[in-house]
Amino acid sequence: MTKQISLNTLWNSAISKDRVFHPYEFSHLPETARQYLEHAIAPGTAIASAVRLLMHGEIKLKKWIPFKAEQVICWERGLIWSATAWLNGFPIWGSDRIIDGVGAMQWKLLGLFPVMTATDSDITRSTFGRLQTESTLLPSVFCGDDVSWTKMDSSHLHSSFVVQGERGELARLRIGWYFGTERFESEGEFFRVTIDDAIYR
Repeated sequence: MTKQISLNTLWNSAISKDRVFHPYEFSHLPETARQYLEHAIAPGTAIASAVRLLMHGEIKLKKWIPFKAEQVICWERGLIWSATAWLNGFPIWGSDRIIDGVGAMQWKLLGLFPVMTATDSDITRSTFGRLQTESTLLPSVFCGDDVSWTKMDSSHLHSSFVVQGERGELARLRIGWYFGTERFESEGEFFRVTIDDAIYR
């Protein structure tokens, strides 16, 4: 069973690394990797271990419905995505999360009636993949000593890194349902989002 901690608890558990970003420390990386880090993190900026995001967008649940959400990614512990979506004018509140290696989803209509509640190995695998993918929203992840880069061509990189004891691989991101089938292109897209604010710690 997943630990039901709040966004604020997760945010406050972020551990400061007491390290700042100096581009010269990454001069050994492929040029495209250096350019990415120098664009994403200003020189002299503290290397963050967490990010708190405000966002809005649409999610596809048979049809596209609007949502607003807040998310915390704490690299040492996991993530919580807490959102409100509106289906036929009624709010659905809930969260997707992975905390200390255990994933869960819990969604309720009007905050009272369960729509979806799940925590098992499939949910953990799914939310773990989400943590790996959304690490791009916390660029300091790619400053770690356990990150390796491979240049694929002049503008594409492959990154390999460890999160919560598991190795993640990122190159090109495409997110949706039915991956690897013809349905991916026609039906797979399910999430559109705009990041309204990001705070790093």
